[in-house]
Amino acid sequence: MAERPKILVTQKVPDPAYPLLEAIGDVEANMEEGVIWPYEELLRRGPGHDYIYSLLTDNIDARFLEAGAASTPRLKMVANMAVGFNNIDVDAATRLGIAVSNTPGVLSDTTADLAFALLMATARRIPEAEQELVAGYHTEYSSMSFAMFFLAEYINMVTVSAVATDLFLGGWHGPFLPESLGWIWFLIKVSALLFFYVWM
Repeated sequence: MAERPKILVTQKVPDPAYPLLEAIGDVEANMEEGVIWPYEELLRRGPGHDYIYSLLTDNIDARFLEAGAASTPRLKMVANMAVGFNNIDVDAATRLGIAVSNTPGVLSDTTADLAFALLMATARRIPEAEQELVAGYHTEYSSMSFAMFFLAEYINMVTVSAVATDLFLGGWHGPFLPESLGWIWFLIKVSALLFFYVWM
């Protein structure tokens, strides 16, 4: 019976990968989530395996590849779970007859989705909308800016009410009071319009 190949998985990978690897060989794996072995640890563990399953953060340089090629069993392949392969000395691997693979195209759809989401977020001003949903309508105003904004709103209401009183409600004219007290009628009419603006 042929000896099963030895496989080293340098970092935690998605769980469905392990049964597939165990079906074809004996697996030694770094099972700690988020833990990246230092280079010296990787160099100590790597030799003696047929296959290395690495990630982009693993430094697979000429020294590592030479140690793998000189060991028994001899290193045959480095499978890099990444789009790029600049963490691997491909020239050294070629010289030593070690195959190198990567996973091109796996991020194409994700990158396109993210780009489209950013375009839509910019076009529809979603980040600003999220801030207003969290903090309220007047997120761009605070302190005296907020006070001045509302003061300007009230001044605008009073001005429009005064102009409407002059143009449409007879200005200071009204019954029962002499013309010298017409300002009282003017205030009454302006106040009535303000009451309408605020409460109706």
